[in-house]
Amino acid sequence: MTEIILDGKYKIIKMIGRGGMGSVYVAENIKLNTLWAIKEISRKHHKADYVKEYDILKNLNHPALPRIFDIFEENENIYIVEDYIEGTNLKDYLKHSGTIDERTSINWILQLCSVLKYLHSFKPSPIIYRDMKPSNIMLTKEGELKLVDFGIAREYKEDAQTDTVFIGTRGYAAPEQFGTGQSSFATDIFSLGVTMYHLITGLDPSVPPYKLQPIRDIKPNLSFGMENIITRCTRENPNERYQNIDELIAEVNKLVKKNRYFITQEPFGESFKRLILCVLENTEFAVELACAVAKSTNLKTLIVDTDIYESQLDIYLNSTGKLAHHISEYNESPVETAWSMVGKGIDSRKIIEKTSLKIKKNLHILSGVFNSAKVYGGSVEFGKIIDMSYRSFDLCIVLVNRNNVSEEIIKNADYLISAINANVDKIREYKKHMGIICERYRYPLEQVRYVAYEYKKDINLPISILKKAFSPPCYLGKIDYKPEREKCRNEEVIFADLAAKQLKEEYKGILKHFNIKIKPDYLERLVLFFKKIGKSVRHIKKDRGEKFDW
Repeated sequence: MTEIILDGKYKIIKMIGRGGMGSVYVAENIKLNTLWAIKEISRKHHKADYVKEYDILKNLNHPALPRIFDIFEENENIYIVEDYIEGTNLKDYLKHSGTIDERTSINWILQLCSVLKYLHSFKPSPIIYRDMKPSNIMLTKEGELKLVDFGIAREYKEDAQTDTVFIGTRGYAAPEQFGTGQSSFATDIFSLGVTMYHLITGLDPSVPPYKLQPIRDIKPNLSFGMENIITRCTRENPNERYQNIDELIAEVNKLVKKNRYFITQEPFGESFKRLILCVLENTEFAVELACAVAKSTNLKTLIVDTDIYESQLDIYLNSTGKLAHHISEYNESPVETAWSMVGKGIDSRKIIEKTSLKIKKNLHILSGVFNSAKVYGGSVEFGKIIDMSYRSFDLCIVLVNRNNVSEEIIKNADYLISAINANVDKIREYKKHMGIICERYRYPLEQVRYVAYEYKKDINLPISILKKAFSPPCYLGKIDYKPEREKCRNEEVIFADLAAKQLKEEYKGILKHFNIKIKPDYLERLVLFFKKIGKSVRHIKKDRGEKFDW
């Protein structure tokens, strides 16, 4: 096969796409050894369209948009050199993976809203994309969405009555793109709604009769909130849709808050807040809670240790050797390493993934133990470390003590938790100390939570008194004292993991307060299975008019 070199430096590797307006290739810059996407179009037929795309893209700067690096003409063709986005377009994704669940759909809606908001706010003239559909959206291996193909994008002119060209993909394009009016912000919102409809239901809207059913008619397990969002996005009358991206984002965030979804992929340009729990002066409880979450849910969990001097994190996780080895790779603590990467243009997710230590499949720790004085001299801003952490993890548990608690550490916390003994003196001390913290650091007192830790029924205060001492939302529950659990402390085991298993029901009750659902274990799944079978048999016999006798 003849080797094709364009512009003396771009070696064509393979074709990755072909359409009515040209072909797209992967090419290697033989001088830099870098990969690029090159669009080839005929200078005779489509030069105006691709020059327009070039004029739009050359001024844009957003992580979800390809950057243009070069444009040249050769062999009667015009070539545009752009970022090569490695991944799968969502049309192919649907072929192999089927539909997406509601949690993923919310994640993707927010990502796409972010880039549309950027385009619609662009100065001096907002840009209407006008061609959103699965085949024009790339999904990278990091879970990020990228918009490609700006062939029919246009600048928004407020005084224009209609579009001069009727263009778009049938089924995805809004009605006004076919001669009924001017495309606007609501046009992109329509296409976004139809795209999400396709991804959620698996039904291709570009196939006749081009009608959209209510999504819950197809997938009854979806929420009414999601159905309402898709329905409003796809109204035929543009005045009945969301009029701008901010309106749509606000509606999606209401759905997130109502259902307490944990979104693992942060939308570009947004600070989408997941659950952050700050645990005060009880490393043992914090680590057990993290182990309970990691074992019984799919939530990706991180423990951030700000208690540098007296940390016991490595003891409860039996991770001293792992931590020492992890730290030796950088010649400084993981916290220091993470902080040194801040401001160097490295993605926050990559910083935390690189510096945190993986203990279990979905449990990581970020510790400053075995550190140098740099951490304690105030050069590390823990607030930014925590901010980066919850961008990468579903649940972030932050360990703090009285000496290092500060506004920057707890300002982003959803809850501040104190797990202490249920004795009169401890409770009095707790209330006084929490009052001081909340007043000094302007932290809301209603977001403070209390746990009766290592509770002894015949020794500590009765539960009835504890519930009176703390308002119902404040009191999370108790963690019982167990002698057999005590024996594990000095053994070569992950003590916190064993403790979480022994106290599964107690931790399950605490997690319910945060709307974190625990996956049933094998025995529970078996019971549920037989219950389901029993119900099925009942329905069959009832339909036949037979008496059910199990």
